[in-house]
Amino acid sequence: MKSYSPLRFSRFLIYSSLVMAIFTLSHEIPPLYPAIAAALVAGGLVMDERDWYPIPNRAITIAVVMAVLIHLYGMRMEILFERVSQVMMVLIAAKAISTKSTRDYLQLSLLSMLLMAAAAVGQWGVSFGIILSLHASLLLMGLLFLYASTARETLSTGEVRALTLWGFSISGLLVPVSLLFFFLLPRPDIGLTPGWVGGRVQARTGFGETVSPGAVERIKRDRSVAFRAELIQREEPISQHLLYWRGRVYRRYRHGRWFGRDGKISKGPLTLPYGERMKYRVFLEPSDGDTLFTLGTPLNARVSKGKVSLETGYTLRLNRTVEERVSYTVTSVPGNTIPPYLNPSLFLGVPGPVKNALLPLARTIAPEESDPLHLARAVEAYLRKNHGYTLNPGYGGEHPVVRFLLKKLPGHCEYFASAMAIMLRLRGVPARLVGGFVGGQWNPLGHYYIVKNSDAHTWVEIWVPGRGWVFFDPTPPSTGTLGNNYTNLQKVLDYLRFQWYHWIINYNYQRQVSLLQKGLSLFAASEKRSARREMPLRSIGTLFGTILGLLILFYLGNLWRRRPKTWGERLDHALQSRGVTRLPGETLLEVAERLKGENMELAESVKTAVLLYYRQEFGSKEVSAGELRRLVEQIKG
Repeated sequence: MKSYSPLRFSRFLIYSSLVMAIFTLSHEIPPLYPAIAAALVAGGLVMDERDWYPIPNRAITIAVVMAVLIHLYGMRMEILFERVSQVMMVLIAAKAISTKSTRDYLQLSLLSMLLMAAAAVGQWGVSFGIILSLHASLLLMGLLFLYASTARETLSTGEVRALTLWGFSISGLLVPVSLLFFFLLPRPDIGLTPGWVGGRVQARTGFGETVSPGAVERIKRDRSVAFRAELIQREEPISQHLLYWRGRVYRRYRHGRWFGRDGKISKGPLTLPYGERMKYRVFLEPSDGDTLFTLGTPLNARVSKGKVSLETGYTLRLNRTVEERVSYTVTSVPGNTIPPYLNPSLFLGVPGPVKNALLPLARTIAPEESDPLHLARAVEAYLRKNHGYTLNPGYGGEHPVVRFLLKKLPGHCEYFASAMAIMLRLRGVPARLVGGFVGGQWNPLGHYYIVKNSDAHTWVEIWVPGRGWVFFDPTPPSTGTLGNNYTNLQKVLDYLRFQWYHWIINYNYQRQVSLLQKGLSLFAASEKRSARREMPLRSIGTLFGTILGLLILFYLGNLWRRRPKTWGERLDHALQSRGVTRLPGETLLEVAERLKGENMELAESVKTAVLLYYRQEFGSKEVSAGELRRLVEQIKG
């Protein structure tokens, strides 16, 4: 009969979990550390298999102490996470190439778990959740085989299968139990990693206090997701012409740059816009800015962490930098008109050199026109007719917009929007630059938009008396996107990622209370029967259905636990089904001899099955499981 070493299984599984943990954390620290650690772990497995350890344990211990002291020297809070991760890599590498006892394998298992815990600080995606589950399964099975190695030197094929099944079963049970604790345990609104932890998502260039040719260009080259916007109480997508996600409004133009902060300029009374109100929840990815993006005019906003302030042109700003994922809920009025917020005359300034260079050109466009809307359409048509689109304009200088207009060069949205705003100001029409995102990929699975950094855009808002600030987008519409369209499979994967962010990453105390209230509402009295405090029929059905399902699962689990596992137990079970019970101390062969006087045919079948069973358990050759199964069924009759 073939036998297996449980210690070899344990080594392979624990070392596999170590390699997985090392590479999961590899992007947080210099690549030299995970490369050396993984190589020494692989070497340690070979050493364990050959029972050959060329380096004395004392030398390894001295080297480890020196390495730890070097890493602790000059420790600062800003690099604490990275240094601790490096020290753990050093400890794993040293332990892997040392002689080992059961305790050492347990220490390696603990270090493997600590590495995954460190990786969890900076990784929140669905892919990490899958890796974490696989790592837990490998490590758990490794510990089960390690425990088995303390009692047995070898295991049969059936025992290996049983331990593997137990490992998968316990791993599967850990998932719902972990989720139960995750959703029910109190969750304080405090961070466990107060800013000194590395591993945050890489911040990307966002819309800040200024914008200049090249700023949006850099963002548009990034195809990663900027934010996801989930529509609330709406399952249909929004009309495409309303999908302008406003972020910053820029008022002053100086030396080729637009500036947005207004200093101490007094603001007028707020005016609420008319139109259909829309509620949505935005999940904003980390950036180096503090801008929150909304459709049209925001009426109110509630953010998961921090405070929101209303800025120039009805835009929203967070009171801190978005260094981690932030979710906020907004009610706004989408549309192409924004109410007044500052005196429109503040949006007429043009620097002297720019004015001198461009005023003659501005006067040639619809020279007799004075209506702001008609003049804006004329400037928009002029720009689209005389300028092409490119994401690589290849020119700059102090006044790149002047060069763009006078030489009729191609450009991207920053050039078109800046040119239109300046030309209209030169004709006496208040105009301003707006930075944000346009469009987005609609995902019908979760009723939300996927807005990428490559959707970054700038456009113009002009002042029209009696209406307010009106959108204009002079950039040619044929610019296309940088591969933004998602396939159906990508939408499914992004939906899973979105749900992960929604329920795991952004699961806070408020959402916990809301979820518990919804759960308790199943058992609350219906409104029609509130006076009698009776439980609604749906709640009763849910309660009894849950109890019945648990009872069925318990019954099936009990049957599964009591099922005959070995062929000896199966033979016993078959004999009992024929009314034959073994006497105390009686072997199966003795049962066969006793049956000869009662039923010779049954006695011969039992004897043949018992001999095959003994040959399989204690012999050197494998016995056909099909033959044993046939004999057991024959005994059952």
